[in-house]
Amino acid sequence: MTGVEWEYNRATKPGHIAKWMRKWRGKVITDGSCGMEVVSAPMAGDHIKKALTELGTAFSEANATADQRCGIHVHVDTSDLMWTDMCRLLTVYARIEPLLYLLAGQERCQNQFSRTCGEDYKKALLSEDWKGSILAVAFGHTSNKNEVAARAHVKSATKKDGGRYRGLNICPWLAGRKLKAPDTTVEFRIHQGTLDANRVAGWARLCASIIDWVAKSSDKDVAKLPKSALQILCKHIAPDMKPWIIGRINEWRKMTKRGSLTKKLVHFRGGKCAF
Repeated sequence: MTGVEWEYNRATKPGHIAKWMRKWRGKVITDGSCGMEVVSAPMAGDHIKKALTELGTAFSEANATADQRCGIHVHVDTSDLMWTDMCRLLTVYARIEPLLYLLAGQERCQNQFSRTCGEDYKKALLSEDWKGSILAVAFGHTSNKNEVAARAHVKSATKKDGGRYRGLNICPWLAGRKLKAPDTTVEFRIHQGTLDANRVAGWARLCASIIDWVAKSSDKDVAKLPKSALQILCKHIAPDMKPWIIGRINEWRKMTKRGSLTKKLVHFRGGKCAF
């Protein structure tokens, strides 16, 4: 199951959004950073594309706006993931993080609400106290005894913990495991603000595909993954989404082509991607 938090600034005809909410059981809440936010009900399969496409139409009819302050947050159910699964997820995420920012909006890698964390988790996984190190990254502990502090912190952690402002936020999973909560998820905070429903629907499906692949795979499957982040996504994790992925890469290339005013914040060559 996947839930989407779609931020926008305002809408002059909000009745169109209210109509969408009644049909799809969503809600609108006030967001202090950008204005407003539509929160979808959990959904899966073809409902993701249909619901988000209709929301995109509702935004258009409502004359909604979304600027650089806005973002798209995707929550994917991880209630059945154990620590071994989470380690696989963090390993895969570290391998593909730069490409994910390219697909979702490269500017988000410099945003304080969606900080990169792949390298931090990669180092944490190699630590002698790997669980404590992972908790330290998740909660944002930076003291000399960060693992100890993080282990103590997990007892009072919530899904809205202060360390959540990372590209991949696992605080809801950590808090949900403790409480056996129905909303035990991980949150992808990478996507930049947009009113393009095709982009958002594709991104939500890709996030769900990543979690689904990790849940069904083994450590050996992860070890066999190629070095190319593009091949990891297009040949292993989400082969059905290859056209959408290539389309987004081509849009990024046009936006950052030589002579453009947009600087490349992600380097992409030969299928490999890096900041």
